[in-house]
Amino acid sequence: ARIRVALRRMGLSVISGAVTTIGAAVFLLGCVITFFDTFGKFMCVTLVAALVHALIVFPALCACVGSEATASAGPANAHHSSVRRHPGIAAVAAWWPGWGARGQGGGWTEMSTTV
Repeated sequence: ARIRVALRRMGLSVISGAVTTIGAAVFLLGCVITFFDTFGKFMCVTLVAALVHALIVFPALCACVGSEATASAGPANAHHSSVRRHPGIAAVAAWWPGWGARGQGGGWTEMSTTV
C-alpha cells in the first residue's frame, strides 16, 4: 500500500524527468562525431536502467526490507519504526543532524516544515 502511494505521488515526476532527458539524448544519436553518438547511447541506456530500477527494483526491495508502518502513519512514524528495526539506521540517526529520536526534536516532521 505504501509503495502504491509513493509511486502515485512521485512516479509521474520520475517518468517525466527520464523521458525529457532521453528525449534530449536521442538527438545525440544521429551525430556524425563518434563521441556524441556514443554519449547519446550511454545516456539512453543509463536512463532506461535507472528508470527500471527506480520504478520496479527499488520499490520491490523496499517492500521486502522496509519498515512495517502503514501509509496512514505518516513519514515520521515510518522513520522511527525503521530506526528501531535496523541498528545501522539508528547509528546514522544518532549522528546525522535533524534525525533526532521522537520527542527530542529533529526527525522527518521538523525537517519537512523547515524547508
